Amino acid sequence: MKNQVINIVFQSIKTHEGFVDKPYIDPLRKKNPEKYGIPKSVMNTIIKYFDKLVVTFGYGFTYITREEADAVLKIRLSNLYDDIKSKVIPHLEQHPVEIQAVFLEMGYQLGLGGLKSFKKTLKYLEMKKYDLVAEEMLDSYWAKVQTPERAKELSQIVKKYA
Repeated sequence: MKNQVINIVFQSIKTHEGFVDKPYIDPLRKKNPEKYGIPKSVMNTIIKYFDKLVVTFGYGFTYITREEADAVLKIRLSNLYDDIKSKVIPHLEQHPVEIQAVFLEMGYQLGLGGLKSFKKTLKYLEMKKYDLVAEEMLDSYWAKVQTPERAKELSQIVKKYA
């Protein structure tokens, strides 16, 4: 079951996130740097010089191939699934595979802390009130500002089980 969930989310993330072989500035931080504690003038300087920098990661990598990124993504999804199950949604496997995939994708996008902040959503999930889960997902900053289309798409998946 875990592998099924990972495969669903793997394909979805590839669609939603897209592949870039070099580091880039997160679009949300680029758009609203002050929200993340970065003065706008500093962000403007970063943007101006970012392409001139040689940003490295890992073992001195300056880029990553699609195959390498796919392998890393699968490992991260597997680890994240286990973290969500042990730290946020202990009853995760009691839900349909597609709903597990929704919460794994949310965890990937928002991080464990972000996922934990959906307190009402998680409470309704535990009660298997999927209609209320879908509603609560849409009553969030994530759905209203950050990535509204993605949030609607994921909430529609949950709503199918209501």
